[in-house]
Amino acid sequence: MTESHEPSPSRESYRTASRWLNRRVAGEPGLEPKLEEWLVADPRNREAFDEALRVWRETNVIPEGYGGFDGNLMRAPFLERRSTHVALASAAAVVLAGLSTAWIVGKDAFPGLVTPAQAAAYETRIGQIQTFRLADGSAITLDTNSRVEVVVSGGSRQLEIAKGRVRIENTVGAGAFTVTAGKRSATVNGETFDAYIAGTGMRIAAPRFPVELTSADPETGAPKRIDAGAQVEIGLRADPFPVARSDLEWVSGMLALDGSRLGDAVAAINRYNRTTVHLGDPALASRKISGAFRANDPNAFAQAVARMLDLKILRPKPAEIVLSAR
Repeated sequence: MTESHEPSPSRESYRTASRWLNRRVAGEPGLEPKLEEWLVADPRNREAFDEALRVWRETNVIPEGYGGFDGNLMRAPFLERRSTHVALASAAAVVLAGLSTAWIVGKDAFPGLVTPAQAAAYETRIGQIQTFRLADGSAITLDTNSRVEVVVSGGSRQLEIAKGRVRIENTVGAGAFTVTAGKRSATVNGETFDAYIAGTGMRIAAPRFPVELTSADPETGAPKRIDAGAQVEIGLRADPFPVARSDLEWVSGMLALDGSRLGDAVAAINRYNRTTVHLGDPALASRKISGAFRANDPNAFAQAVARMLDLKILRPKPAEIVLSAR
């Protein structure tokens, strides 16, 4: 009796798989449902994609055409566009091209080789919004002046927020993330969600799609489901409440305002810049403004607000902008 075997993926299947992986690594919005449809259409598609993923994880390059390998390699776009700051404790790291590991410099400046399955820290400066790809294919985007530590190991994904805000874009079927900030923690299962420190608490927001909150500590009656456009505060506020429009679009680098208080808008713009905006009269804080502003351009923001509200601009110091009544 002759043993039958499933046919192997064709060269074209491998090429197509590489293109799908390249789009995923580039962070294309809304890609995952389309990718999943292609994967389930033919078992050979999944085999080809898994092989492309394996090569990428081991070498940090995406094979352009293989299954017989034609030797053509293309760098994943995020390696060209995004610098990844990886560290342990207060360490700095250098990404090694062609390896899926990084040299880590610890507090004692002694280098060691750390794999993506171990703890790594990601950090942004004031004014910087940065996306990082994790070892399991999921992505995190850090807001300005943020720092997180991540552990991806097998089916466990843990993320600790030291400061700031992070958006987590999960891979399909990858399971939940456990997010911690201080004494607050939550386990969240969903495609996209934000986690950030708010005062002494931590908030979990669902900017695009509903997410499941499978556990929260401390448990204060938080709902098991967070609908799109809503958020909860772990340990402090059980009922979901709306996410401000500006907090839905922050990853774009734009400050989107819709009838927002000027005081809140000024506080938001100042988080992204070393040149800060101030109000000459506290009464101005309650004035309402709408519009979209580049978060890293305080001068343009001040000029637009001055025109809208008939204010004048003062520059008492090079890094200080004051909005005052005429």
